[in-house]
Amino acid sequence: MSSLKWPGAIQALCRRRQGMILVTGASGSGKSTTLAAMLMQIASTRACHIVTYEDPVEYRLDNVKALIHQCEVSRDVGSFCQGAEDALRMDADVIMLGELTDLDTMRAALRLSESGHLVLATMHAASSAEAVAYFIEHFASEEQQLIRHQLAAQLDAVITQRLLRHSSQMKMIAAYEVLLNDQAVSHQIREGVLNQLDNSIESGRSKGMISLEESLAALVKAGSVTLGAALQDANHPERMKRLLER
Repeated sequence: MSSLKWPGAIQALCRRRQGMILVTGASGSGKSTTLAAMLMQIASTRACHIVTYEDPVEYRLDNVKALIHQCEVSRDVGSFCQGAEDALRMDADVIMLGELTDLDTMRAALRLSESGHLVLATMHAASSAEAVAYFIEHFASEEQQLIRHQLAAQLDAVITQRLLRHSSQMKMIAAYEVLLNDQAVSHQIREGVLNQLDNSIESGRSKGMISLEESLAALVKAGSVTLGAALQDANHPERMKRLLER
């Protein structure tokens, strides 16, 4: 897990006991690897029951201190949503739902986190703000106000990642954006002012938040990735250039 070079906040998130953690990014960005590493960190540090629903199962997790059941969608359960229902009957503490792509699974993920579980899942989104908007917009307009309030209460964090070619060309390296749910973030989600989430990440550095541009700039300064590669993957290239000038 140290090889993933996580921001410190991700390590701390593995100690959470309740809520929802979303890992977002494009296909092939390493989301499954991050989730598997987080689950192994949880399994190695506390006794709990972890249940995963995956399509397909990519990593076999070892029972260390935790009891782990890995289920494959279509083979063991019909859907991620059905898995969420089964997890309640299995008395799980930590539930990994794979990918949130449909309304029923998103609703089930909220319900699980509200009932005292820690829920981890992936989404296809390029930023924290995009992930939150994507979640809310799946619901009917008349329901979105309620969903914003529920998500503001249950969301622990959004981890967005990019996978870049290392400057040595010998391996890949990840850049991360981490949004943590604090009082300001919760207010912005409730009020639907998601364009302000980037500002909360910038002002939340002391709490462990990090912007994608800050992560990319650090990789460039360390010589781990080229400037061209970093600019190509940045959501805000000009902002990243300013960070490199500091």
